[in-house]
Amino acid sequence: DEFAHLNDRLPHEPLALPQINSTCRVVLVRHGQSTWNAEGRMQGCSDISVLTEKGQGQAAKTRDMLMNVKYDALHHSPLKRAAETAQIVWGDGRD
Repeated sequence: DEFAHLNDRLPHEPLALPQINSTCRVVLVRHGQSTWNAEGRMQGCSDISVLTEKGQGQAAKTRDMLMNVKYDALHHSPLKRAAETAQIVWGDGRD
């Protein structure tokens, strides 16, 4: 095929997976309703829409639901709607 010249399909045994000694819980939170969501518009990676009042309320409800969850880290996209959701859910961080 067109990629055979790369010679990257060698018949080697797969590498062993590392031993897992501990577990990690990952919590994924989607941003609350944005202005474009409310209009039924696709927004993709554009950063024009922001959270609606309903979206802010959804984020606050998520915060309340996760209040007793301990976080080691928070990561969010740089988009305004994601950052605002993270700020509402995470605040200035929790112990």
